[in-house]
Amino acid sequence: MNLDIQQFQAYINQHKPKFGDEDIHTIAEFFYSCYVEHNPIDTVEIRSCFGEIDQIIHKLSVEENDRIFVLVCKLCTQHEQLAFLTGMRVGAQLLLELQT
Repeated sequence: MNLDIQQFQAYINQHKPKFGDEDIHTIAEFFYSCYVEHNPIDTVEIRSCFGEIDQIIHKLSVEENDRIFVLVCKLCTQHEQLAFLTGMRVGAQLLLELQT
């Protein structure tokens, strides 16, 4: 049985699925991408925070303003993705624990 599992894992590793996006490498990342696409985050609080950031950085040059805006968005996206993927892992671990 163990050999069958190793053969299956080797096959899967050699035949990675293509998700249609070069930044998606795992099924979990694909789920996150689908989640974000269908559940955009655009709350009053988030818009308010971006408004405050804009008030601070509008004094900078256009290039500096754009750089900071992109970095803030990237930071938020990375945090959201990490939280989503960690939540999936915790949920999977909970499922395994409940089965024992």
